[in-house]
Amino acid sequence: MAARGAESQMGSQGGEGGEGAVSQPVDRLTRQIDRVADTVGTVARALQHTGQRLRDQDHAAIGQYADRAAEQVERLSGYLCEPDVRQKVQSIARTAESAARRAGPIVRRVYQGGRRTPHS
Repeated sequence: MAARGAESQMGSQGGEGGEGAVSQPVDRLTRQIDRVADTVGTVARALQHTGQRLRDQDHAAIGQYADRAAEQVERLSGYLCEPDVRQKVQSIARTAESAARRAGPIVRRVYQGGRRTPHS
């Protein structure tokens, strides 16, 4: 789990200037993804344990269902840990910030244009 924290810190430090408004929410989201991945991993381990106990109690067929569910949940946990997920989040955040910066002057002109009085 420490590796994910390091990736999170690297993601917020690297990149273009002007990411200050984005880096904190991205870091927060990355930490939340880490927590979800940890929780999902815990669920996967619980399912694995349940599957083993079911097999030990001669309920092999039901144990197999628990094993399959554990595999799928573990796959989700792994997906959440992939750097690609973090890169996508950071890319989306940078794109949104860039779009907001570009739209700001346009919105300002529209807003100011609507406030002018006709007799000026």
